Amino acid sequence: MKVLLIAPRGKKTSYNKFSKWDNVGLGLLYLVSSLKENGFEVQVALTDNEGVKKYLDVFHPDIIGITCVTSTYNTAIAILKTVKAYDKSIITVIGGHHVTFTVEETLNESCVDYAVRGEGEEVFPKLLKNLMKDKPHELIEGVCFKRGKRIYNKNSIAMVKDINKLPHPDRDSVKHYDFPGIYMLSSRGCPFKCTFCSAANLYGGVWRKRNVENILDELEGIKDIRKNKVTVQFGDESLTVDTKWAKELCRGIIERGFKFNWYPNSRIDSINRDPELLKLMKEAGCKGLSLGIESGVQEIIDSLCKGITLKQALGAAEKMKDAKLYQQWYLMIGSGDKYDEPKYIKQSIEFMKKFPFDLLQISILTPFPGTRLYNQLKKEGRIINTNWDLYDGLHCVYKPLGMTAEQLEKELTIAYREVYMHAGIWAFFRRILRFKNTLANSRNFFTFINLLIKVGLFRKDIRVALE
Repeated sequence: MKVLLIAPRGKKTSYNKFSKWDNVGLGLLYLVSSLKENGFEVQVALTDNEGVKKYLDVFHPDIIGITCVTSTYNTAIAILKTVKAYDKSIITVIGGHHVTFTVEETLNESCVDYAVRGEGEEVFPKLLKNLMKDKPHELIEGVCFKRGKRIYNKNSIAMVKDINKLPHPDRDSVKHYDFPGIYMLSSRGCPFKCTFCSAANLYGGVWRKRNVENILDELEGIKDIRKNKVTVQFGDESLTVDTKWAKELCRGIIERGFKFNWYPNSRIDSINRDPELLKLMKEAGCKGLSLGIESGVQEIIDSLCKGITLKQALGAAEKMKDAKLYQQWYLMIGSGDKYDEPKYIKQSIEFMKKFPFDLLQISILTPFPGTRLYNQLKKEGRIINTNWDLYDGLHCVYKPLGMTAEQLEKELTIAYREVYMHAGIWAFFRRILRFKNTLANSRNFFTFINLLIKVGLFRKDIRVALE
């Protein structure tokens, strides 16, 4: 049985220009390894509904597996329509965060045969083996399908009980794409309850870490890992949930003699509570961290259930500055509640003007399906747009209470201009030269400079600048 796994291409006129979502995510590479381990022939494609035709002509798959996030869902469905038009007998399976929380809509509105909720490494091979045994409707945890008007299994989610038992992701299957950098996962899930993040609902507040030796063994298999030629991006929700474990990983990297640049996501509170952590991360080759401050207004941070304070954020920033680590921060415009007013956005911008970041990515608050925020806004009738293409951090898809959606969208461009340009043109260029290494490669560096120049100097709207 031949399986084609597809990652839909992200839109070029969005933050996908800098994002892993215009890439083949680790989820698919883990699936490749699991499927091969179970004897299936697998090929991977990063494509759209036009490009998929060449894979159908050449590879002749029996099964199509496709993953998506919210902003690539429409592309994924378009691809599946092309597949079914080409050959109705090809079995189609879809998965990913978005589908996990919209499984009924997905199965009712599309031509897909199966939808997987949660993690697919164990259940997807089981499904394929059942299909080979002519048992297409045997229930498997997390695998949903429709018969007549009934949807089966819609309330179950597949979770891998022991992630240490999974085979390492098959990076050789995408080496022809020559992606910049290498992505890794050392843990899954998140124990925190931010209202705007779907991880809390997907993983039920459970955080699972891999054994340090398991992670080090995966790193061992990466070419040139000891020659300072490799950049690794850890895609964990936060690498530093357990600082004792994170430090054990750093010591393991040092002891094995690995020499590579790496960048994790982290949390402000982790950095503040363990003064030894940053020093050890730096010694192990870490070059910078990505963190979410989300807002420069404490009341908004509290309403988002972020669990941090602005004082803690400033403390973490100073510690990273002292350790000479690059700082990439994330800020959102909007709150989804009574704080959606121009005065609070201005207050947030004023705070960030004084903040010692190297790179700041600013987005519009987006209520993704599966988040508490989405559920609340939907209950209040304030979701005004369900064109998933617009769930990209550049569009306001909900009705703010103290301003219009259009006004909030304009504030995004103003925020970029004021935060980056308030100290003048030369300070702007000194800043962007400092954060060169925080982007995956030189192409992304110059693309981001171009974006900031268009917005900051030529006063273009950010969505126009991204075209």
